[in-house]
Amino acid sequence: MKKLILIPILLISVLLQVQAQTITDARKNANKAYSAALTKHKTNDEVAMVHLEATRLKRNLREEQISAGLVTGLDKDARAAIFKKLKADEAYVKLQKQYDTEYAKLKGLLADLDPEYKAALEAVDKLAPKKGKPKKDAKPKKDGKPTKGGKPNQGGKSAKKLPKLQTKLTQSIGRAVFKRCETVFDRATVIWFRYPAGTWLEALPIGNGSFGAMVFGGVTEDVVQFNHDTLWTPPNISKEIVENPYPSKQKEISKIREMIFAGQEPEAHAYSREHLLHKYDVGAYQPLGELLFKYDFGKKPKKESIENYHRKLDMETGLTTVRFELEGTTYEREVFIADDEDVMILRMRATGEGTISTDMQFNRPMHFEHQKPVTQSHGTNMITLSGKAHGDKPSDIATSYQSVALATTKGGEVVSKDGVLSVRNAKEMIVYIAGATNFNAANPFKPSTTDLQATCIQLLGKLKAKGVEKAKADSVEAHQEIFGRVDIQLGPNLKNDMPTDERVKRSREMAEDEYDPYLTMQLFHMGRYLLITSSRPGSMAANLRGIWNSELKPSWNSDYHHDINVQMSYWSAEVTNMTEMHKPLFDLLKLARPRGQRVASEMFGCRGVFLPLLHGIYMTAYPPTPPASMWAMGGAWNATHVMEHYRFAGDKDYLKTEGYGIIKDHTLFCLDWLVKDPRSGKLVGGPDYSPETAFSVTPGGGKGTRGWGVLDMGCAMDQQIIWQIFTDFLEASKVLGIEDELTKEVADKLPRLAQTKIGKDGTIQEWSKDYESSEPDHRHISHMWGFYPGNQYHVDNAPDMLEAGRKTLEIRTDSDRGGRRVTWSNLYYVNFFARFGMGERALLWVNNLNRIRGFNVNLMGSQGQVQDCNYGYPSGVAEMLLQSHTGEIKLLPALPKAWSEGSVTGLVARGGFEVSMKWKEGKLTDAMILSKRGNPCTVTFAGKKVSLKLAAGEKKNVAGDLR
Repeated sequence: MKKLILIPILLISVLLQVQAQTITDARKNANKAYSAALTKHKTNDEVAMVHLEATRLKRNLREEQISAGLVTGLDKDARAAIFKKLKADEAYVKLQKQYDTEYAKLKGLLADLDPEYKAALEAVDKLAPKKGKPKKDAKPKKDGKPTKGGKPNQGGKSAKKLPKLQTKLTQSIGRAVFKRCETVFDRATVIWFRYPAGTWLEALPIGNGSFGAMVFGGVTEDVVQFNHDTLWTPPNISKEIVENPYPSKQKEISKIREMIFAGQEPEAHAYSREHLLHKYDVGAYQPLGELLFKYDFGKKPKKESIENYHRKLDMETGLTTVRFELEGTTYEREVFIADDEDVMILRMRATGEGTISTDMQFNRPMHFEHQKPVTQSHGTNMITLSGKAHGDKPSDIATSYQSVALATTKGGEVVSKDGVLSVRNAKEMIVYIAGATNFNAANPFKPSTTDLQATCIQLLGKLKAKGVEKAKADSVEAHQEIFGRVDIQLGPNLKNDMPTDERVKRSREMAEDEYDPYLTMQLFHMGRYLLITSSRPGSMAANLRGIWNSELKPSWNSDYHHDINVQMSYWSAEVTNMTEMHKPLFDLLKLARPRGQRVASEMFGCRGVFLPLLHGIYMTAYPPTPPASMWAMGGAWNATHVMEHYRFAGDKDYLKTEGYGIIKDHTLFCLDWLVKDPRSGKLVGGPDYSPETAFSVTPGGGKGTRGWGVLDMGCAMDQQIIWQIFTDFLEASKVLGIEDELTKEVADKLPRLAQTKIGKDGTIQEWSKDYESSEPDHRHISHMWGFYPGNQYHVDNAPDMLEAGRKTLEIRTDSDRGGRRVTWSNLYYVNFFARFGMGERALLWVNNLNRIRGFNVNLMGSQGQVQDCNYGYPSGVAEMLLQSHTGEIKLLPALPKAWSEGSVTGLVARGGFEVSMKWKEGKLTDAMILSKRGNPCTVTFAGKKVSLKLAAGEKKNVAGDLR
């Protein structure tokens, strides 16, 4: 009987083993098929974008794991204990879910594109044991609970896995109806396409600093998605924490310092996360809305019936244009944003027998019922959109928004009914779209009581009275005055005869020795264009996405990240002659001052102002987590921009009335953030980390014994930034004739700062000790801040440091895992190699930006749609052509062979000089120096020098003196 019982058990066991083995094999096959499908379809834009986002999230997960101590060599029990701790961390769990969602999306996309991969997945599903009943998709939620309804594209997934809801254009026609357009433009300042944009990543950006839009250029259907720079979700931190006195953390700071000095770095990091940081979301930048169009041309277009279609953005004017011919009628649509008002204007004209008929309505995406907007008609020719920018939960401090669209026509009629604005049989249609919020900059936690609808209608009346032609002329004039200051030509003067999407895709497939100089010029222009249109005096500073975003939960909240992203966005402002665009960054520091001053004083016992690593528009200053660590130097880094603004622009009045106060705020904080290091006797700042890496405190330790640290006292980046802000403060004080107790204190402590060292491997030492890095090829190069954007170390004063810097870059760029795949890291490499005079290496990284799909086909940043690399791009190119940080004006200091012929006009050198050059075969043919302030200067090229003393407004061509 026992044998009879054992036989079925053995059979079941064997069957289970066979099934397990079969499932394992199926999963291995699926993994192989995934890799093959990803390689095969990597040129698909949507696949590339989702893959980049999944890779970013996976990298962030790994950083959290390393920070928690999960490294190679741990035994099973140690790993299990760390994972148990991580799974109790809300931020880590959220990050894991975001990665799972993105990875599942990537697999779904690949399965749709690749039959073999789809079959491999289906084989796994058939063999895998089923667990419970399949769950139905949840409908849009109401205050965290499922609701019964929901409009298309406004929900469909649970709160734990919220869709991005990025704006798309779905047309009832395919590309077959478009007859190929053959057109040529003269200037590299035009980007153009043969087809409408299907996704937000293909649409064209316009803006006036505070009001921005993405234009799709559809035919039978169209959409314009728009933003206002003051519309954000509120942070999920209570008003009481913000408005009441902040808790003192001076004892905790002291304890962390003692632990670090005692060699207990891992314990210090764990203690800081528990006792120093506060878990909260700082708020996310939001879309204001979308205006949807459905056109009626009488009958559906047939194959190749739409002729000469092209859409373009003229970066020189700030205008977008769509033009096409259908049934003998030429249709042209222009979209632009008024220079001085938050109003977008769309004008469409029909030349020929055809007319314009369309229905328009507002839309705004939502994840939850409490985010649902209100759309309705107003009067006979207007529609409205209104609501509040709630986050996942309703909030009484959420910012309200309002948009109003007004239509007028020549011929035909306009009717507004039930939230739909209809135009019929018009020869010309003009649509004005205004936007406003009740954000209160003086106290973001107390929104204003402004009548937003009345504000919008007043704006519309003002622009309508001005007239579309005058509004257009004013907008173009204001934009051109800034954009037209600089031009560039690399290589021979070619025609713009290739659509931009085709040019971008071609560049992605180029080998390292292949190069498209025309695309480099276009990206240079695009970087300047985006800063001009997203950061103007009176607007908010450009956030991670500038002012363009269609998602409710954009990557990194599209917030303000102060460990390189915000600063890189403004690297081009001075050298490429857009000095006014720098002011919103300084205004941001002023807005952050009240709470930052309180945190510095109440929490840390310091004078001056503390700026957290990241924040949103509500200007919360409590150090947040995520990120996983403390960093206090973002404010001082930003403040160094103020002195750079003075060095380039010479605006002494601004330095005296506002700039000096900003520099002083962060100098004071740094003075009190310093302590004497008992290990060296030098002054060091901290506790801080070196963004965003960790280090081993027990290199070569046995299995399970290695400890990992994050926080340090006196890491290289902190010391370099403090050196720079002290140097800037003393320079500013001298310019303004100020000599007091504070200048004496700074002058006393400056030479006592611990200096950056060269490690035993010949590289720049990142931390106060020569620790082993967790990721030697990490995308951040924080410890080289003093080379760029700082000027503590350069080719004329620190040859040993320069050599160590070069070696550091070689290691940082030596694998595909690190910064080689990250857009802004590539741009940082460009600037470093330019400063080192290594033009060929700088150009390699300029080109690599295209190979890693660093830009979408509309030339905007691809990785998380963050624009910092766009903004910084002109600075890298300019640094290769002109440098002035050493006290001399250096012409063509890092010119690669591929740029042996070219020209540039309007670049700016420190001291107040405008520089225009032409060169051929690598030699200067013209070098015009225009003095704006009458300062003396020394100009150098290829080892030769000339000294000048020009009066303000005087210019001289020095090419002959430098031959």
